[in-house]
Amino acid sequence: SMSAPFLTNHDMDRIAGILGGDTEGLSIALTALMAMPGTPFIYYGEEIALKNTGVGGDEAKRAPMQWERDGPHYGFTLGETQWAPSLGIGDTYCVEVQEMDMMGLLNHYRALINLRQRNPSLNVGILYSAKGGSGGKPLVLQRAVDGELALIALNFSDNASEAISPSLNPGALKEAALGKVPGA
Repeated sequence: SMSAPFLTNHDMDRIAGILGGDTEGLSIALTALMAMPGTPFIYYGEEIALKNTGVGGDEAKRAPMQWERDGPHYGFTLGETQWAPSLGIGDTYCVEVQEMDMMGLLNHYRALINLRQRNPSLNVGILYSAKGGSGGKPLVLQRAVDGELALIALNFSDNASEAISPSLNPGALKEAALGKVPGA
């Protein structure tokens, strides 16, 4: 079976709202998503930190994408009306502005998608080990395929921390790289 990890979807509050618009937290969440096995799903607007609208119910979770800095509908439509109001915060949370910020969230999304596509261990590699991730400890993941290993360390806390690499067992790593699940 294939995994389909995601941060949020159309039935959930948007991740940018959950994290209070914290772009560093959003970047770490995306990095964790892209490190997971399976086909990651990105709900539109996550790449620009789009939050829920002020409208209630499910409509709040489906805010129109803001493509442009200004204009009547921020580039979502050329029509006179759109199905829901835009957030109206095009100065920061729109594609046009974020494309110019090479260190911004949109370009972080693009870079990680590209990194995942170019590295088989991240794209199709199996999860060899996962350690930590609780009690303020970093989450350390290893993924492997065809002799290629990816080591990912994520610190979800606000404090500096040392990541301890899981021990590399050459036999188990070789099995993982060949597509065998260690210990199975």
